[in-house]
Amino acid sequence: MSDGILDAIMSECRSREMYLADTYAPFFVSSYACHRFNVMNQRREIYWESKRIPNIRSHLLFVAPPGFMKTYYLTNFGGLENSIFGDTGTDLCFKETMSEASFIGSFSPATRSGGGNRIEGVAQTHADGVVIVDEFTAVLNALKAQYNGQFEPQLLAALDHGNIQKDLASGSLDYKTHLTLWSGIQPTRFDMTAGLGRRFNYLLYIPTEQDNAILRQAKRKARNMKINSLELKRLHNKIRDFNDGINMISSIEFSSEIDDYYDEKKLFNFETGIFDKIALGYYLAANGPDKHMCIEMDSTMRRLFDEQREWRTSLQQGVDFVMINNIITKWGGVIHQSDLAEECMMYGWNAADVGRLVRSMKETGLLRGVGRKIEQVK
Repeated sequence: MSDGILDAIMSECRSREMYLADTYAPFFVSSYACHRFNVMNQRREIYWESKRIPNIRSHLLFVAPPGFMKTYYLTNFGGLENSIFGDTGTDLCFKETMSEASFIGSFSPATRSGGGNRIEGVAQTHADGVVIVDEFTAVLNALKAQYNGQFEPQLLAALDHGNIQKDLASGSLDYKTHLTLWSGIQPTRFDMTAGLGRRFNYLLYIPTEQDNAILRQAKRKARNMKINSLELKRLHNKIRDFNDGINMISSIEFSSEIDDYYDEKKLFNFETGIFDKIALGYYLAANGPDKHMCIEMDSTMRRLFDEQREWRTSLQQGVDFVMINNIITKWGGVIHQSDLAEECMMYGWNAADVGRLVRSMKETGLLRGVGRKIEQVK
């Protein structure tokens, strides 16, 4: 049996003064461990589902207002310089945005002598890597562009089964990718039953003014905080040993406690696969790989499950509505319009944005106007 990596990584997070690391860091570690298992499983074929080898990835989408830790977490875990997973033998790729051609690949223009040369995309070049996209909104905007007409189905395929197939004038693309995607996005509403909604685990952060004050203090502490190169090297070596240890696994099964949780909480069928990946990655990272593994529930795994359920519910209902409600609740259920607009500046919203949200919440019966004040409907 090999050692786990979760405790060592959490210790490194604390040394970096990473705010709310106990909440968010385990999801990154679980995703990484799940990714390493998947790369091994594609080669050795030890874990099957429905008589096929599943492409088991735990993709992450960090949802938070602008300036509130999305890039901070992405770069601390997957940045190329002094990051937690930076020198561990795992391919990391950091991108600002992507088009269909840059993601799946393309061909250079044909010449008189023949067809164009094949140009590999991110999904093929980093087929066994972790791809980090700083702002997922740029990807969503690219999906809507006319010249990216086939980007959405190709992205969905890459994040699910991984099979990329496309016929172009200059040739055909046909390959399989095992990449894991980490990204961040500002608060928006998600359809969890739609294609992209079913591909991600979500990390949701709705900051309060108290959080903002703590983050200001953390920013001050970060001044002149230098990396301990020796300690980071030890951590990277430990993670490398963990990567090697995964090769010893010959069987995986899930305990009945995990299925009991799914039944108790009435998870949607498609969600059980998402939660299985959290469980697999977390258990591997916490306990280390062994030849025969039974993935068992513990209190931390249950907390991760509960948080994921809560975040998915908030995003499905509309996290922008949740943010407005949180502010009004803090004010005792009633707030003046000008005070609400001032509070929402922390989220990057202007008065027009707040006005549109309030009108929508009034139309759905969540709020009502009382003169110049806004009141929650109980």
